Amino acid sequence: LTFLMLSTTFYMTAQKTMVFKDPNLAFKQGLEFYNQSLFGPAQDAFGQTLSLTETPSANSVIELRQNAELKYAQCAIRLKQPEGERLITDFIRKYASTAIANQARLEMGNFYFATGKFEKALSRGLLSRRQCDNGTRGRSSLKLSAVA
Repeated sequence: LTFLMLSTTFYMTAQKTMVFKDPNLAFKQGLEFYNQSLFGPAQDAFGQTLSLTETPSANSVIELRQNAELKYAQCAIRLKQPEGERLITDFIRKYASTAIANQARLEMGNFYFATGKFEKALSRGLLSRRQCDNGTRGRSSLKLSAVA
């Protein structure tokens, strides 16, 4: 009986969301979850990173925040959350002149391709006409790359 109670307590504790005080640790944990396709826990960890870096001061914190914002939005896309498309679009607008925005554009292009929104991707310059034409012909295994 004691073993059963301890096991139950351990299980219930293990189900709680991890709380971080260091944004770098939260981001690292988020990446580990993300790379294992555990997008829900990854999004939670990236959200904590964003909370811990609300007023970035150093360049390293600003970069960490940008990466966390992108990963948070990518998780939303992969989890098919209604706000996923908006989060990526907002990210692209916010960081339009940075290199990291290209990663978001690629994510958006892949999203539009996977969901069959070829014309939308084409109109936003996220896919080429050839990629859209290949997609409409059922070549869903086409590896997308950034459009120049």
